[in-house]
Amino acid sequence: MSSFLILAFALCGLATCVVPARAIDLILESTGVRGLTSNPYNGARFYQVEGYRNWNLPWRWQPGERWTIQSRLDLTGGGMNGRGEDAVFATVGPSFELAWKDLPLTLDAGTSPTVLSREQFGHTDFGTVFQFTTHAGLNWKLGSRWTLGCRFAHMSNANIGPSNPGVNFYSLGTGWRF
Repeated sequence: MSSFLILAFALCGLATCVVPARAIDLILESTGVRGLTSNPYNGARFYQVEGYRNWNLPWRWQPGERWTIQSRLDLTGGGMNGRGEDAVFATVGPSFELAWKDLPLTLDAGTSPTVLSREQFGHTDFGTVFQFTTHAGLNWKLGSRWTLGCRFAHMSNANIGPSNPGVNFYSLGTGWRF
């Protein structure tokens, strides 16, 4: 088994077990795993495997009788591979889930600071190990506990580094809701 897979599975496990300090009232919402692949970038694909954990924050809005917007804190950790190079990464940041009463589909969007263990993947230079990951996706609630999701994510350094190629990811994932 490659070191990429070993590190990816270790970080996925860590992301699904870490519990933050209770500075504010956090309610564990879900945990799960995702597999991500990118568009080809100059002939190469990038891959990620990540574990995630989401906590509902105490702020929730109801813009209409049937709509709710739930604020969340998202934590991910995993491994990334591209151009024959492996890295580990971690993200933490806010997201929002838009739900319609009794509809098992929800819309999820957010942005998170991201830290990579390396910035260079072959001749692709991400400019800095500090990135930002922004995502939008759909989640399908299967019964009271399981979730299937797909999402689009963009990772780049927002031009804070000397190089900023950015990368777009598409993912599929599954999760367990608490």
